[in-house]
Amino acid sequence: MLLVIDGNNLANMCSFVAQKARGKIKNIDGDDVSTVDIFMKRIYSLYDTLYPDEIIICWDKKITRGVKNFRKDDGTYKAQRTNDNEELYRQCDIIEALVSHLGVRNIHPNIMEADDIIAWIAHNATDKVVIASFDKDLLQLVNHNVEYFNLRTKQRITVDNFEVINDVKRTRFLLYKMILGDRSDNISGLKGYGKIKSKKLAESETPFKDLSQDQLKLLIRNKKLMDLRVGYTVYQEEIGVYQEQYNNIPDKDFEKFYALALHNNIQYIKDYKWKWEDLCLNS
Repeated sequence: MLLVIDGNNLANMCSFVAQKARGKIKNIDGDDVSTVDIFMKRIYSLYDTLYPDEIIICWDKKITRGVKNFRKDDGTYKAQRTNDNEELYRQCDIIEALVSHLGVRNIHPNIMEADDIIAWIAHNATDKVVIASFDKDLLQLVNHNVEYFNLRTKQRITVDNFEVINDVKRTRFLLYKMILGDRSDNISGLKGYGKIKSKKLAESETPFKDLSQDQLKLLIRNKKLMDLRVGYTVYQEEIGVYQEQYNNIPDKDFEKFYALALHNNIQYIKDYKWKWEDLCLNS
């Protein structure tokens, strides 16, 4: 089983928790590594819960900086989000260095986002895939080979329990989201359509029959922004970037991992060294 972690999604939550904590954890250089500490605890918890054969972390930090993709060209998509958090990126760089010594692959987009990489892996991996994230947009990827692990509720969502947990048919989930919209990404849905009405329309036999041209235009726009299959098909060059990183499995080196953990004062790794040796051996 391949565990695919939504890196920045998890790191942002860890950063939020770290900011609420009373004290900061600092490495020997005096830099704050509180987010690193919490992130590494979550990594081990995921390993201990799911026991994957391999782990991949997908990050939002782009290989090619400063180039807009079609979502950013939209103008309103995620317009309410703040600019790149360089402090978070600094701590994510430490996380990447740590996990690479465990044999974990870190994958970055060229100009797209982590979600696009995760979608590409989900659609192309031959092994069973479990996606770990807080982001429910990734639920659209669930199929007979792909599960979703909700980092908040610790639920594994599969084709068998999808409708019970999400109260919408799995095969109509993307359409449901297109109709409803997504406030967190600043994507407007159809005016007057809440959750109940959006579900009813999405699950009808002819969902587009009575919609106006303006409503259809909005749904086409939302599909482009929300359908995670679109990104790497519009930008075919992304696939080569993903593939190269996917094939590049780093060498495991527990001594380097442990030395870096000591440098960064990651107490959980120091206290449970044997656990991390097990993860390094089996991941």
